Amino acid sequence: MIKSDRYIMGVSGYLGSGKTTALSFLEKRGFSCIDADEIVHDLYEPGEDGWRKIKDFFGEEFLVGKDEKVNRSKLRKVVFNNVPKLKILEKIIHPLVFNEMRKRIHRADSNKIAIESIKFDEKRMGTNLDKIIWIDAPRKMAYERMVKNMNISIEEYNTIRQLQEKPVKIDFVIKNNKGLDEFSKKVDEVIQSLVK
Repeated sequence: MIKSDRYIMGVSGYLGSGKTTALSFLEKRGFSCIDADEIVHDLYEPGEDGWRKIKDFFGEEFLVGKDEKVNRSKLRKVVFNNVPKLKILEKIIHPLVFNEMRKRIHRADSNKIAIESIKFDEKRMGTNLDKIIWIDAPRKMAYERMVKNMNISIEEYNTIRQLQEKPVKIDFVIKNNKGLDEFSKKVDEVIQSLVK
């Protein structure tokens, strides 16, 4: 049950499942929302800690344009086809992400917090999650959503999906296999089950 003190919910799912959409629904329902991918984007901005790590560990060939922004597409193609390099990327970036996540949790202006992420390391986050929601969508539908958002092949999508690990603890599964209205209703049902 959601009580008067702080309540932290994790939102996860495979690439293209609809995690970000679910997070937007939760935000409209009074949750302070934290998006791990948005944190990574911020860390990859020129001059930021994540940007420096990429430059130092992977090289300047992974920076692009006058601003020398991280070429996320190139980085993604390299690490998801090379597990040792993926492990290196995770080792240097994840601590930065969890550190920023911890800061945002403490700054949250609501007692209800939703965190969208592929991985949850409660020790590094400095807090325990009350519940974890898994967003489930058919593979074909999830891939088609990803094609709209980024240039990604089906082979690349399948590789990324295969490397993603589900959270050990999943409290709710929400099927996102119909329209937005239906998806929104399902999110509401989960929230209602948590509210006294």
